[in-house]
Amino acid sequence: MAHVGLGVDVTRELSSDSKKFFGVFAYLGAFLRAIKQNKSFKVHIKTDDWHVSTKVIHLAIGNGRFYGGGNIVDQRSTLLEGELNLFFIKPQPWWQLLLLGPSLRKGALDKTDRIVRKSSDKFSIQTSKPKQLEADGEFKTTTPAEFEVIPNAIEAIVGDMPTSTSGTV
Repeated sequence: MAHVGLGVDVTRELSSDSKKFFGVFAYLGAFLRAIKQNKSFKVHIKTDDWHVSTKVIHLAIGNGRFYGGGNIVDQRSTLLEGELNLFFIKPQPWWQLLLLGPSLRKGALDKTDRIVRKSSDKFSIQTSKPKQLEADGEFKTTTPAEFEVIPNAIEAIVGDMPTSTSGTV
């Protein structure tokens, strides 16, 4: 999972000690500290068949099911679908962000109009100013960034794969 914006701020607020002692609750504390910054930024997102330019406070993209201490990227996502799942959070007051917490945790992002979600095998992300991009909790690069699914890039032996919890995509 790669993050730009609020997710990066949360990661900065986390320490290995807090994760060790408080587990998933460490993320809640880091989120509450990071939410004070709540700065929006302009982003341009393109896929082969879709594009948008908008202000956001957080953008995340990934191909797995879980991120950030057990949050679900999207209730419908699996590693087998061959797509990346992107979502962004529109600017809003801090108290509205707190109310989004349960939806973010469960990956139920289609239940609110304050979050936009898109799936594709390729995304191009540009911001008006370079923004730090973190992946799996570590700084990786700055925007602009390109993301693409490369089918069969690695071979892995796994157990049962989770299936979608929704019948439609």
